[in-house]
Amino acid sequence: MDALIPKNQDELLADEVFQELVRLGLRTLESADSGRVYQQTYKLWQAYCQQNGLSPLEMTPARVIDFLESQNTTKATRQRQLSAMRKLAQMAYVLTPDDSTRRLYEALKIIKAPAPSEDTSAQERTRRALTPAQADQMLRVWDSDKAMVVRNRALVAVLLLGGIRRSEAAALRWDDVDFENGVVHIRHGKGDKSRDVPLAGEYALNALRAWQRIQPDGYQSVFTPVNRGDHVGKDKAISGTDVYRIWAATAEAAQIESKPHDARRTFITEALATGTPISTVQSIAGHARGETTLRYAQSVDARRARKELKLRYG
Repeated sequence: MDALIPKNQDELLADEVFQELVRLGLRTLESADSGRVYQQTYKLWQAYCQQNGLSPLEMTPARVIDFLESQNTTKATRQRQLSAMRKLAQMAYVLTPDDSTRRLYEALKIIKAPAPSEDTSAQERTRRALTPAQADQMLRVWDSDKAMVVRNRALVAVLLLGGIRRSEAAALRWDDVDFENGVVHIRHGKGDKSRDVPLAGEYALNALRAWQRIQPDGYQSVFTPVNRGDHVGKDKAISGTDVYRIWAATAEAAQIESKPHDARRTFITEALATGTPISTVQSIAGHARGETTLRYAQSVDARRARKELKLRYG
């Protein structure tokens, strides 16, 4: 199905139309809670379109499904996000009641929100952190100069040595990487909040430099596809699902049972275990509440307690 405005149309016009659709759509909502969810969805949709070189008016079913799958969230949240996208299509039909907008609206009414697979956040967030030896093993799985290997090594390094979410890693742009100071800027973290994240040590920075040298000049997205024949694909960000698959392949090669969120848990656990203040770790992780970071601290305390624990049995 064609987009509402062709790709070669003026981008400013497309953005103006999109903002008008958003404004009209939000005005039709009765619930303030729905308004917040819809507005957040539209911000995420704009970020997704920017990362993939799309117009925000390209609300085709395939694009919307890919957008929903790229969000590391639950089935219920995906359903609400789909409802928000349907609202935009409905407003497009109200503004321009022709066959194109009618077909688009009807198509979005038919499709279903994709069910999160085994890599959903609810299933990922088990309390598992890798040991330092396991983390080192994961970092050294990808060991050759092939494009896919170099990219995967850089991705795993950023996850383990930055503790960022997989959706955040997928969305990284080279403009976000400060090689001089060893910091990556997260533009759209949880709750659409931005933050700066330091990368521990030099390993991740060196891995990123090696991958950047392989990419064609002028690429904006950090982690891009690698096609058959080991050729670097288009300047298009990989998805959160792609990150999951790369991590799963890494864990399988290392013979370690692990999921992507374990990298984040490993980073936070080890940072706390080595004496990094909880307030600092909370800021790096992008936790809205200190209680969330404290849950990781509890696991550290349990490890320390085990060294002191002595029983007369077992």
